[in-house]
Amino acid sequence: MNRIVNAMPFNRLSTFIEYKAAWAGVPVIKVDEAYTSRECRICHQDGRRPSQGRFVCTSCGEYNADLTGAVDIGNRACAYMAIAGAPGIAPLRGTPSPQVEYDAVSS
Repeated sequence: MNRIVNAMPFNRLSTFIEYKAAWAGVPVIKVDEAYTSRECRICHQDGRRPSQGRFVCTSCGEYNADLTGAVDIGNRACAYMAIAGAPGIAPLRGTPSPQVEYDAVSS
């Protein structure tokens, strides 16, 4: 399965995901990934990338660049959904969203 996905052009994969999501009733949000691995996921300041896989923030320390980019893309997606008026979604910047407490599942 990984060979099939890795050999697939990005546009074809995106179209396939959009088709399957629409069929299942799941919204798809396209997020601009530019500069996401250059912004700290904790303090949101610009950092530097001394190598491909490392991200260094001057105030928070060193992190994995891919993780930083993925978290920033998730934050942007939440912000886009909040702007669009999606219920129950709040951006992770600024005012924190309310914490949801889950009851423990009893066996």
